[in-house]
Amino acid sequence: MTVLSMHLMSRHRQAEWTDAHWLEEYETRRFGTSWHGRTWAAKRIQERSPDWPSRFLSRFRGFEVWIGGLAIFGLAALTVLILAVFWPTLLGK
Repeated sequence: MTVLSMHLMSRHRQAEWTDAHWLEEYETRRFGTSWHGRTWAAKRIQERSPDWPSRFLSRFRGFEVWIGGLAIFGLAALTVLILAVFWPTLLGK
């Protein structure tokens, strides 16, 4: 499930990235400015959150945090599986 979730998240990220860049180019051609893509990303980076938890946490990219978190869950599940197969007495069986 971990690998499937990471794959799905990566595909959604890829689609979002593609859409944002297409929309940025379209808006620039049509309106002379853009509110999406690199323009929006640069503006978002300039903004500072008002409270300290948000300022600290917003330094990290959401995609990398979620992929890292899912990887930790996957490693924990793999560890439990290995222990259950090779050392079942450690888990109380």
